[in-house]
Order: sequence, then C-alpha cells, then structure tokens
Amino acid sequence: MKIGNHQQNVYDRLYDAKEYADMDLPDYKIVDDRDIKNKKILVLGIGSARDTRYLAKKNEVWGIDNSSKAVRNIRKYGIKGIQATLEKPIKEIREKFDIVVAKDILEHL
Repeated sequence: MKIGNHQQNVYDRLYDAKEYADMDLPDYKIVDDRDIKNKKILVLGIGSARDTRYLAKKNEVWGIDNSSKAVRNIRKYGIKGIQATLEKPIKEIREKFDIVVAKDILEHL
C-alpha cells in the first residue's frame, strides 16, 4: 500500500467522526489577527477547515485536500473544495489568490 493511500484512509475515517469534523478551532495567527475581507484565499491541505473556516464568512475560500470526505465536509461552510494530492501540480486551479495558506502540510509531503 502506498503511504499516500494509507494516509488518505486514516484521514477519511477521522473526517467521518462528527465530533472532529464539527470542531472549530480558529487560528487567527494565519492572518496576523487582522480582519480580512473580500479576499480570495486558497488553503492547501484544508482538512476539516476547523482552523480556517472563519475566513469563509467574509472571503471566498477554496480548499484542497487529498480526502474526498474532507472536501465534501468543507462545502457546508461555503468553502469551494478540490480533491487533489499536493505531491504533483494541480491543473484544475486556474484562479488567482490573494492569500495562500500552507499550514501543517510539509510533514505529509
């Protein structure tokens, strides 16, 4: 089994757990505690968006994740989701972004 497939399976099970998927732990240091409005934001490895979903209230947020369950779950917060691995270029994105969040992803690549 490829490591990427194992990792995807682990996270898919985690995102099935309602208490995890619904957990909200906003990380305001992502935007240096500033009130960000009307920006287009891309979050790499968005997971459950528990630390970034607050950004979707005043911005257009896109999230990329390897887990189809994560992508499905984030849509309920108004976040546009794309299922993809970050190990190769993502051809589906033709957008330009004001902010790109790459948090907690290096250890997975």
